[in-house]
Parts: sequence; structure tokens; C-alpha cells
Amino acid sequence: MYKIISTKQVHSLVFNESELNADLPLKNEKPLTEADLHIRQKIQNYEYMADIEQPQQNFTPLEKASIRGFYDHKTDIIHEHEVIPNLFIGDFFSFKQITKDNNNKIDIAIKVTCRKPHFEILKNFEYYDYGENIFDDNTIESWNRLSSQFKPIFNILDQTLKDGKRVLAFCTAGRSRSATTIMAYLMYRFNVTKNQAYGYLKSLRNINVKPVFLAGLQLYEKILKNN
Repeated sequence: MYKIISTKQVHSLVFNESELNADLPLKNEKPLTEADLHIRQKIQNYEYMADIEQPQQNFTPLEKASIRGFYDHKTDIIHEHEVIPNLFIGDFFSFKQITKDNNNKIDIAIKVTCRKPHFEILKNFEYYDYGENIFDDNTIESWNRLSSQFKPIFNILDQTLKDGKRVLAFCTAGRSRSATTIMAYLMYRFNVTKNQAYGYLKSLRNINVKPVFLAGLQLYEKILKNN
């Protein structure tokens, strides 16, 4: 039995490690470049952010419709953020925008939400759908489905960033599933802890990662340390 209490949050989760998908990517064995080391140090500096309460933004119904790509509503919401050079996290609206004008010049979009596009997808970028059955319902099944896609997603991210191309990872609101995916990638790529990845991403975007995903990432950190 394994218990995680997520950083200063009111919830806790108890589960058996055997219930979680353990077929996760092992840490990147490629030597880190000078630029990579700079990024890793930057991420490590934000570990303290994991223990700072962050008020969650309450969206109006109109803003929620915008985030989910149903309505092009002008708000103060930033729909996508650049996490590391050329890697972006976003919501469904940010995906919709790149199908229209692609101002951020995204080359590749990766979807990790079960939400289906309700608009025409213009082929001015590569598009990968890894989220067909991935829900944001705080279940172990959702973690297992999401984490089972890490290997192909990480391969795409590695190659895309190596080629100097720009990639967007997105879910519905860009707060839980895509945040979990990017945190896991930062842990894998730069050998940082869950709290460091969480604190760093939290400093950039108002994320709200589900407890089961945080628990899964805690287990992933343990796997990375043992390999």
C-alpha cells in the first residue's frame, strides 16, 4: 500500500502501486547539453512553488466555452504558455487557434483529452490524438490510460525539440492532463523531481492536477530514481 498526500492540498489518495501502470519511460540517458543543464537548474529552483497555495481561477460560463474552443471570446485568459523553448502547454482554444491562423507557428499538436474537435482541422501542422479514452475523472484507470501514452509522446517531443520545431501539448483546459504529461516529460528529460516539475509549471500556468495524476507522478519519480 502506498499513500501520497499532495503538497498542502486537502486531499489524499491511497492505492496499491500494482494498480498503476508501471510501464513508463526510463530516464533519458542522453548527455544533457549546456542549454539542457540551464533548463534543469531553472526547474529545480521552483521546487518551493509546490508548497505554495495557488488560488484557482473561477471561469465564467463564457470563459469556459472559450477555453473549450466553443466560442472565440476575448478575455484576459492566456490560452497557451511556453514551458521550455518550443514546448507549449494549452487548452482546446489554443488548438482551435492554430487550425485557423497558427500565430505561434506550431509544427506539431498533441491532444491528451477525450474531447473531440467540433471544428475543421486545417492541415498546416502535424496532429497526434492520444487522448481518445483519457478522462479527467481522478480515477486510476485514467492515469493508466494517460501514462500508457507517455512513451510515444516523449519520442515525438524528443524528436521535435531536437529538430528545433514547435510543439503544443493540450487538453480541455490545459490544467490537468496536459500538465501531467508535460511534468512527466520534464522529469524524464531533465531528471527533476515531481515537486520541481510541478512547482515550475505552476509558476507559469494556473494548473490544477488531479490527485491520482500527482500520485502517479510520485510513483514515476520513484521508478526514475531506481533506474
